[in-house]
Amino acid sequence: MDISVTIDIKPEWVETAQKFAAEQHQTDRQQQIFLHTLAIYGLHEYLAWGEIESSLTDSYSWHPQTRVLTAWADLYLPNYGRILCAANQKEALIPLPEILPLNCIGCVVVDIAEDLQKLELQGFISTRSFDLEKSQFNRADITAIASLFDELYLLTEEQLLVEQEMLQLSAMDDDLEAYFSPLLDLENIIDIVGRLNRLFYEPKTDLENVFIIDEIDEELPKKEATLMQPEVLFADLSTIDEMDEETPTIVFMSSQVQRQSLLDFPLLEKVAEDADQYTADTPQEKIAEATQALTENLLAKLQQLRDELT
Repeated sequence: MDISVTIDIKPEWVETAQKFAAEQHQTDRQQQIFLHTLAIYGLHEYLAWGEIESSLTDSYSWHPQTRVLTAWADLYLPNYGRILCAANQKEALIPLPEILPLNCIGCVVVDIAEDLQKLELQGFISTRSFDLEKSQFNRADITAIASLFDELYLLTEEQLLVEQEMLQLSAMDDDLEAYFSPLLDLENIIDIVGRLNRLFYEPKTDLENVFIIDEIDEELPKKEATLMQPEVLFADLSTIDEMDEETPTIVFMSSQVQRQSLLDFPLLEKVAEDADQYTADTPQEKIAEATQALTENLLAKLQQLRDELT
């Protein structure tokens, strides 16, 4: 099986890349954004061949202000997360952003011909293979570009597993159903899978809030809830005079980002310390115990699933 795939560069891709690059004043940034745009187009085309949905306009690299703020390229997959693109990186060690975007799936290495006629998707590397301490990965570690589809299949299975486990738990009683039902939308499931997976490749990450949800009143959520998101971080904000209302929020995942809970009951870290003292006398305590047990159960089952599929 060939490790790489060659894709013809369309004239309209070059036109868009030139337009994006022209927004920059620095020559090196112009070239970087030009290549990034072509790389993203190529990956978008490749995923379309496999009938995988991806959104150019929802990618950070497609918005003028976030394009200025990020020195990397990304393509957004609504059902999975974001894929980074490394364009024309010839070094053995390819640098990564110091803080990865939330739910980063991995990185595709792309080589673009000088005549701009073709580009080559050289291969894929999963986030689990990143050297996060050094913010880099070894080019020799990339696998066949088709392995990206294997990674997406694995993520699909993980999402189904998380959904099934939450459904089973929510069926136990009304309090658990009221708490977990709002988390069953795809966006929250993607986030939960991403946070759980981080334990496998970033074991020091503080994930006690994996199942904590935002804006919970004393009666527990009944309709809508969203997972707490990390603090919003921007690099080089001094380069932008003002951010308009349509500027997309860049959400990063990092152990450096501190999450705060709006819940009245103890965090899962406290539950782990005082588990023997909990008698689940209140709905809050019951939910705290349930989320801790669910986290541990899912970690074990995700590891088993990964062993079976990889």
